[in-house]
Amino acid sequence: MNQWSSLASVTLIVGAIGHFVIVDISLWILETEYIRWIPESLLSQMKTTVLDFGLLGQTTFFKAFSGFSLWVVFSLISIGLYNWFIFKYLPFGHILRLRSLIIGLVTSTIFLIVAIICFIYPAMIGGALGVFFFILGIKEEKELRDV
Repeated sequence: MNQWSSLASVTLIVGAIGHFVIVDISLWILETEYIRWIPESLLSQMKTTVLDFGLLGQTTFFKAFSGFSLWVVFSLISIGLYNWFIFKYLPFGHILRLRSLIIGLVTSTIFLIVAIICFIYPAMIGGALGVFFFILGIKEEKELRDV
């Protein structure tokens, strides 16, 4: 089993759980003391701003942003578990293994770029680790494929 690939998949899963705890629970549900809104009125504006999608209905900006945040969590966990099962059960040399690593690398790179642009330091660390582990996983996969 390619250990770097498995570690990269676990990084996606841990990053998703970290995002869920830090953003979704701490910020949206509990509004904890160690996270505060600057300016204070932003949260109330998000809760009162209505997004109208025409025939698709209406929602508040707060609910739309919360839904997107949860979608990120579920997507990262799904990608991580999918990759982990592929790396565990498919034999070396299978084309799906390499393609899954490349998709994981692209996903982690995009996540890292967004984190750098938005100055989100925990996400920068997770994105950088994901990129690093996926690159090492691709390298190891190619080496094992050539054997």
